[in-house]
Amino acid sequence: MVSKKLNLGLIEESVSKYDKKEKVQLTDDVHVFIYPYFSPSRLTKMLTGLISDQEEAKEAGIKSFKDINQVQWAFFSLIKEFTDLGIPNDIKNKVKWYLKLVDSEFFPLIINSFPKESLEKLGKATVMLQQNIDELSKKSQEEANNLILQKVEEIESNADPQ
Repeated sequence: MVSKKLNLGLIEESVSKYDKKEKVQLTDDVHVFIYPYFSPSRLTKMLTGLISDQEEAKEAGIKSFKDINQVQWAFFSLIKEFTDLGIPNDIKNKVKWYLKLVDSEFFPLIINSFPKESLEKLGKATVMLQQNIDELSKKSQEEANNLILQKVEEIESNADPQ
């Protein structure tokens, strides 16, 4: 078997799938574009956002945020990161979008449009995140920061290519 020497061109080719959007027909007259493959860096960004959203909501005085179902918020965050809906980054508008989208017929349709393999990748990353949070709660701030950096590097370097 002939092999190629790894170079930037091969790396770019292997990660180009993360930039491709697919049109998904949700109903007869409504569609959305999704990014079906979850890049490790965007997945890390999404999971980091899940943690920071709680603090931002608290700082913004959004008392209703504590009543939000965290599993649904995670799926909403997935939609925010891996579709072209243009959901804003500021927490007040994110909550507004969430409250409307989660009650719409489109929420489950969008979630179900992602490939099973990508959702499994999210599941594994979420389990790792929860384990890390549990571990962090037992550590000093400096140890916690070091562990976060280590785990982010681990997620990015060990991510399964899709």
